Amino acid sequence: MARSLKLRFILLCTFFTNSIFAQTENLFINIPITSGFSKLSTIDAGDSVFFDLSQINLSSSPIEIPVSILSDDTIYALDFSLKYDHAVLEYDTILNLTSYLMPLSYYNTNDSTIRFTSSSFQSCTLSSPLVLVRFNLLTPSFSNPNLYSLKAYLNGNQCSVKINYPAIQSLSEVLASELKLYPNPASESTIIESTEPFECDVYNQIGENENMQFDYLQKNSMKLNLKSLKSGMYFLHVKNSKGILVKKLLVCH
Repeated sequence: MARSLKLRFILLCTFFTNSIFAQTENLFINIPITSGFSKLSTIDAGDSVFFDLSQINLSSSPIEIPVSILSDDTIYALDFSLKYDHAVLEYDTILNLTSYLMPLSYYNTNDSTIRFTSSSFQSCTLSSPLVLVRFNLLTPSFSNPNLYSLKAYLNGNQCSVKINYPAIQSLSEVLASELKLYPNPASESTIIESTEPFECDVYNQIGENENMQFDYLQKNSMKLNLKSLKSGMYFLHVKNSKGILVKKLLVCH
């Protein structure tokens, strides 16, 4: 009799465990870590997970998006999910900036979604970056629609998502006034001039680096030979100490 009861108990535990793990692909699971957890949480649309895209540095690799919490509640668990444009971005990792969050992050190939879930034995710091979502940039530029379907949860309850979009994505208004590209369109060669030292890469329309060689004419001036390029649109990725400017170059043979 005792042996039969023990067997039933083991089977019940196995069924319960398998049921939980069967749900983890599509659901966030947060287990309360204090007896008064539910009383601390009054999460609504006024509470947000904040993605600060204005902090993206296009000259670094990988690019990093800070994520923080905006709330007037005590938060012990942060979860979010998002999708991204695979032609522009390649998922790298999610970096934990805290010493107290216990995180799990992964990319689900079944629904092309990045998921992050976490919990903590102490309350989360508010209004300061907790994690960095890191991507490798496959093209010379990044635009707001490259991230979409963002969902967020605080203490296991769905909240709003806030995104700080950059007003000028690559300091274009500043750098454009300091950079000259001529002729454009061009057939044989083109010249790039800047007010300060710079580096330049040439990308085609699918984001591949053409690995072009430049001839230095004089201080802060380069000549690009275009004979090896096919006719079409290209993107010059110009970097200096102030940031990045992406310039379109039309090659016509």
